[in-house]
Amino acid sequence: MAGGPQVRLAGARGPNRRDQLGPATAADHSPHRDEHAIADRDRNGDLDADTNAVVDGDFAMLEDELQDVLKALRHANINIVAIHNHMTNEEPRIMFLHFWAKGPAEDLARGLKSALDTQKS
Repeated sequence: MAGGPQVRLAGARGPNRRDQLGPATAADHSPHRDEHAIADRDRNGDLDADTNAVVDGDFAMLEDELQDVLKALRHANINIVAIHNHMTNEEPRIMFLHFWAKGPAEDLARGLKSALDTQKS
């Protein structure tokens, strides 16, 4: 009963997104401000999602799958943000692992795939 990762993969998303998008402007009140800023940076050659992608998300897995998923993500240079559970005494025991990384999109996708491949369910 592992749900697989919930993943977002984008060119300029991450912990310091506002800093990546540049200074605030009057367009800050637009619901599409982030998308416009990303498009402007991409047109200027400042952003290349193929080589400068960001991925973040989480895995839900059986407890005995945790170590293999963890090793696959770390081998792929994907950072582990948190490992925890939501319930007590549940059977089977379900663990949650949150992750993020920045790098070439293909490398990130391969790393996530290798972690998914370790899961039995």
